[in-house]
Amino acid sequence: MIAAVVVALLLAAAPAVASEASGEAGLPKGRLVEGVACAADPTQSYSLFLPDGYDPARQWPVLVVLDPGGRSVRAAERFVEPARELGWIVVSSNDTRSDVGMEPNRRAVNALWPEIHERYAIDRRRIYLAGFSGTVGVAFLLARETGAIAGIIAAGGRFIEEVYAGNRVPVFVAAGDADFNYQGMRAVHARVLEDGVPSRFDAFSGGHEWMPPEIARHAVEWMELQAMRRGLRARDDGLLDRMLAAELAAAAALEPEGLTLEAMRRYRAVVADFEGLRDVTPARARLAALEADPEVTRAAALEVRWSEREQRERERVNSTLQRFLATEPASPPEVLAAELEVARLERQAVGDGIEAATARRVLAHLRINLAVYLPRELLPANRPGHAASALGVACQIEPDNPVYWYNRACALSLAGRRSPALDALERAVAAGFADAGLMRSDPDLEAVRDSDRFRALLAAVERR
Repeated sequence: MIAAVVVALLLAAAPAVASEASGEAGLPKGRLVEGVACAADPTQSYSLFLPDGYDPARQWPVLVVLDPGGRSVRAAERFVEPARELGWIVVSSNDTRSDVGMEPNRRAVNALWPEIHERYAIDRRRIYLAGFSGTVGVAFLLARETGAIAGIIAAGGRFIEEVYAGNRVPVFVAAGDADFNYQGMRAVHARVLEDGVPSRFDAFSGGHEWMPPEIARHAVEWMELQAMRRGLRARDDGLLDRMLAAELAAAAALEPEGLTLEAMRRYRAVVADFEGLRDVTPARARLAALEADPEVTRAAALEVRWSEREQRERERVNSTLQRFLATEPASPPEVLAAELEVARLERQAVGDGIEAATARRVLAHLRINLAVYLPRELLPANRPGHAASALGVACQIEPDNPVYWYNRACALSLAGRRSPALDALERAVAAGFADAGLMRSDPDLEAVRDSDRFRALLAAVERR
């Protein structure tokens, strides 16, 4: 889907010069402003951050944030403080999407592109994109199509060869260590480096989510460093000194914890990032020592083995799910969970080591398929029994997720299983489900709507 629309993502042309009225729209500075409508298409909107000292008489870097659910405020908030300190504009779309085709993204981009050029005094050499999950691909396609992007901040995206091939802009890559796309992001980072383009990879403790604020700050600062290297902004020795000191301290702190492989990679990044801008002799010396350390060699080999193990586990999961889909009637959730070896994966996922991290990523891969992708395929195909079983295993993996329980209730209702559907709905309400309007009107719950239990559950949600 993504590759097929490469040439059609951006249809609007950027204006030749920025509007003289840039920044005179009465929008407040120094805070995130919600619901700003695009002039080219008022149905498209965004959240905006203008630096405290914003003045249209000068040009400012701009970060365009593409959230896969259009959650513009939540996505942009992590970038606001570094944007405030470093003088960046942040424009965060309400309308970008993932997993629903490219049309929403095409409309959003075609509205935002002239908006940032005409309404704000941007530095056209310093337009940056930030994407998460499915919108990482959108960012790469937009960079390729326009040739006008200075850098990409990518979080939690899949590796798709035809999307990333030919990239020529610096890429800051981030992923949670329990993200089902963690290995995909590592592959993106490796591919960018293979192409001779600057790239940085930061992992954080978490799942499939935007990077935390401290990683977002690092990403923005890293883009500043790349801009200095490429002559896109004046050199700031104070910023360089602060960044280098922080990087060296972070690398040194990893070694006492036994994380020598991670320390080696950090020193390697320091050398690549600061070479020619600062004296990196101490970092180069420590890098050489770690590269020659047998412990680091063993850790790298172990990482490769567990990466291969993760790939085999994912293939096993996929094969098991294919057999489940081919079986009639649908296996009960407890049988499917046993075939998927969920209990073993959950035991392995406990702890802090590489085995635990691998198991958490396999479970995340399994959960997203059971809770999202399979029901999305099965319900339109009139296979609610299979959808209910898949969602039943997802509820076992994440028992406090009200959306999973609600969707299982819908699938069971469509399958004509009234009592189990109401049981699942009760679990959804107990877990915090709060959308009374959806519950009241959802056609998937038609089979249970006339029951006293349903009415009591609806009343409980309405009171909430």
